[in-house]
Amino acid sequence: MGSSSRWLRVAVAWALLAPARAALSTTQTLEIEGGYPLVCDRGKEPADCIETYAQKLRPSGITFEREQLDAMFEAICLPLSSDSCAKQLTELELPLGGVGTIVVKAGEAPASAVDDFLVTARAAGHKLDVEGVGGVLQHFCSQKPCVLPLKPLRHEVEGVGAVTVAVGQEVADAVEAWALAARVQGLPLGLDGVAEAARALCIQKKCNRGVALPPAQVDLEGVGTVTVPFGREPSELIEVFAAQAYTAGHGLLPFETHQAVMANLCAQMPCHVPLTEKTLEIEGVGEIRVAVGQEVADAVRTFVDNARRAGHAVGTEGATAIMERLCSLKKCNVPLDLGPDTLKIENIGTVVVGLGEEPSVKLLDWLERVREAGQFVGADAATKILQNLCHPSPGRKVCRVPLNVATWKLNVTGVGMLTVPFGAEPADSVLGFVESAVAAGHVIDVEGASMMMEQACQAKKCYKQLDAVDRKLEVEGVGTIPLPFGHDPTTRVTNFLHQARQAGHRIDATAATQIMQGACGMRKCHRPLDVADFQLKVKDIGTLAVRFGEDQKGVPPFYF
Repeated sequence: MGSSSRWLRVAVAWALLAPARAALSTTQTLEIEGGYPLVCDRGKEPADCIETYAQKLRPSGITFEREQLDAMFEAICLPLSSDSCAKQLTELELPLGGVGTIVVKAGEAPASAVDDFLVTARAAGHKLDVEGVGGVLQHFCSQKPCVLPLKPLRHEVEGVGAVTVAVGQEVADAVEAWALAARVQGLPLGLDGVAEAARALCIQKKCNRGVALPPAQVDLEGVGTVTVPFGREPSELIEVFAAQAYTAGHGLLPFETHQAVMANLCAQMPCHVPLTEKTLEIEGVGEIRVAVGQEVADAVRTFVDNARRAGHAVGTEGATAIMERLCSLKKCNVPLDLGPDTLKIENIGTVVVGLGEEPSVKLLDWLERVREAGQFVGADAATKILQNLCHPSPGRKVCRVPLNVATWKLNVTGVGMLTVPFGAEPADSVLGFVESAVAAGHVIDVEGASMMMEQACQAKKCYKQLDAVDRKLEVEGVGTIPLPFGHDPTTRVTNFLHQARQAGHRIDATAATQIMQGACGMRKCHRPLDVADFQLKVKDIGTLAVRFGEDQKGVPPFYF
């Protein structure tokens, strides 16, 4: 109705404009801001008129503060004689031994005050019933008008029914009991409907606490908590929880787990919609099953993928028909996607796996093309790519065939084990094996290397030829150093230098080192050229020293 100060301004203004009267001899009307005029009939006490006015408006939620009521009284009585307004607006009290005092405020209906007192007393543990309140009401009604009867309140909710609040009952207690009973019957009542009913009743009667309808909850260890607010179906919220758990990486939980959660929730609140996995039999193909928490589109995509891998021709039209039938059984949130799975590999390319294709087979083909292009993807990287292909977004691939990333091996008698790692070129592996053998003192010629290549290329596709060509190094003015495949360059250079010295050529350590560097640029060298001076200690004389490349009569210029 507005603030107290506004009420006082309206009342005083009305009083100043009204003509002076000797008595309330005619009906008077006080225009109250808000559209609710106060009418006081001829012969009535202004205090009783105000009481009647305030009490009638209470059920509609309109209440007045004491200063507002006093302003109304002053507005009516100011122009009149004191005899016309002998009765005052008063607050009435009635002590009730051992329980408390019933207080009826000015403008308050005695029935409302008694009802509120009963609610408070019962909440404090006093066992009071409504029998005998007639005498209490008679006591108050003999002193002020009693407009409202002492009776239960009732509020109708469409589609659910009426909630009734008994005399002396807390509104929240009545609403909670009514709401729970409605849910037991399966009526469509949620928290919004409960709140609307409580608001409507609390307009008519004082409410001491809010309605409390806590949700049902079940903790699933390692996954999370299923929470079902009042008015919601547990099966619906389990679906939502399962979908969130799947997205979080927990996978599709077993149906038995969901059934156990459902049983726990249904022990806490009414359940009317069963929890089921949706199934559909596709003639000639098999059964499609949509798990709890699984999107229909994901289930259909997986079903089509499996069917095509098994040799069934399930096309787009057939998949769409399956989707439509399942969407009539379960809510569909995402459209059906029958496109291929793709995975982009940085700096290399994109792996594409269509429905009905085995990821490991497609990946192996893709890796072969990558190797043919001269790029290397090893076993660890290939395994990681397959894992990403098999565990991408929900509803995508399930890998049945693993990727063979084993190393190919060949035992070379008397030398060692030739290994070709996954993703490596056999030519590179054979060359590396030959070089290691040479470093260990073995000799593997072109023919031997070619035999190893032949066997390796029978096991793995070869895109690169083995560099097994014999080479030679021209030393100007001296001769040619042969550098055959599979032989030690250091030995060849040493022999060449020895022969050159015998032929009369003088090659010092610096020149020999340069020749060695040239040879090592053509063939991989595994040991250095020894260009140290020759030294021989002679007892009691000293040390005979012959510099590399120099000759000394009776002393060989080279020591091998």
